[in-house]
Amino acid sequence: MGGILITRILDSAPALVMAGIRKCILAPQSEYEYFRHYLADKGYEIEDEALISEDAKYYPILVLANTRRPYSYKKKIFYRYGKILPERGDITLRENILNDLSVIGKILENPKIPASRRKELEEEKRDILWLID
Repeated sequence: MGGILITRILDSAPALVMAGIRKCILAPQSEYEYFRHYLADKGYEIEDEALISEDAKYYPILVLANTRRPYSYKKKIFYRYGKILPERGDITLRENILNDLSVIGKILENPKIPASRRKELEEEKRDILWLID
């Protein structure tokens, strides 16, 4: 299940059910940034996480606490990769980041990409490099 589908399921649950959830473990298969924004907006604090790799794809597993207190990350890049794994120096996250940087580098090699997209990718690359420094 992707992050968008999980958010739809959570939003469709009765408020009473959601209020009763104190902790849960979720593992979105895609749309990670969207999902992390949703969690922050709804007050689901990420208490712990892991990243697993299978067939060159990476999947986060998130342990959530329902604090009902919305929050936001100070850096946009944390919505993509989280804060916990970079702080730990997680090896699987580093592999994921290096893979993402490789993909971005290949796209930037194309002289035909629009200037606006090139700027977005350069900014993304800079943020990613900040995360692993």
